[in-house]
Amino acid sequence: MNTRLNDIIPNSMNQGKRETKKNAKTGKQEEMKASQKQLMLTDSMRSMRSMSSEPTGGESEMLAELRKLRQENSESFKDTKLSLNRLESSMTEIKQQIVQLDERITTAENRVSATEDRSIRQERAVGYLESSGERLV
Repeated sequence: MNTRLNDIIPNSMNQGKRETKKNAKTGKQEEMKASQKQLMLTDSMRSMRSMSSEPTGGESEMLAELRKLRQENSESFKDTKLSLNRLESSMTEIKQQIVQLDERITTAENRVSATEDRSIRQERAVGYLESSGERLV
């Protein structure tokens, strides 16, 4: 039984070493494949860049349209900004006018209140004078 155990242990150790070597070889192969794919991708990107650096007639028209649209967009942005500034200034003016009108309303309400109080006092005075005049007559 002891010999049998010794036979099994070295075989399993040798098998582990073989698997490690096998894994190392496959790992290297996978790295080589990955690097080849990377090279192919970079080459294709370079070729695409070289193609795109030479615009064709349709591409140059599209680029010209894009430039025109960009310019129109910037002009409309400037117009919008100017309109917004005008709107903000008119809003501040309106707020100032509202504040002034509120002040005028409060002063008018105070005047009306004072006038009503005065008329009430005058009515009382007239009533008193009439009653005292009737007593005299």
